[in-house]
Amino acid sequence: MRISLAIGAVVIGVLATGCSHDQLGNTSPISHASASLSKAPAHATGLANQPVHAPGLTWSVPLGTGLTVTKLMGPAGGWLTIPQSGGALFVPEGALADTVTITMSVHNGRVVAYDFAPHGITFLRPLFLYQKLTHTSLTHAAASKLSLGYYPDSATVDNAGAVITEKNEGWFNRADDSFTSWIGHFSGYMVATGRSGGAGDM
Repeated sequence: MRISLAIGAVVIGVLATGCSHDQLGNTSPISHASASLSKAPAHATGLANQPVHAPGLTWSVPLGTGLTVTKLMGPAGGWLTIPQSGGALFVPEGALADTVTITMSVHNGRVVAYDFAPHGITFLRPLFLYQKLTHTSLTHAAASKLSLGYYPDSATVDNAGAVITEKNEGWFNRADDSFTSWIGHFSGYMVATGRSGGAGDM
């Protein structure tokens, strides 16, 4: 399916509330995310595929365990951030019809992946995952091959990748060395670098 990403005004409105100076301090990626989101293409394409093991982007240095943030979100939207991973989730205004407790957790292991809750929830507008790439193994030459892979079962995530059933396109922002992609439902997403398992390239 194709989803329109008319988000520039939304991002400006969110940042105007002062969330770029939240309690997470100067290490928060929020102050950088608006640049990536404002460069979003007119459309992004989500491709549903049969389950396949896809290789994932890895951390250059493994992160600690228990990196989780939980926040009560409503129709006004907002941000969740994990400064230690350089990851942030943007919930646009109007994405949620009701107030929901949203949880974002770094998946333990080598690959750049996040588990979200509540599992199975869908959104009226796409959410956006922003990931700083500074502490990952990515080279700029491979940046154009990044995508966001959805894994329905976190048990399939290993040190090389995960079994994914969907792939969302995204975009690399060289100015702040970040990758941003969209999320239409929860729960698990990995920054993928390609596809293996005999199904061709992603």
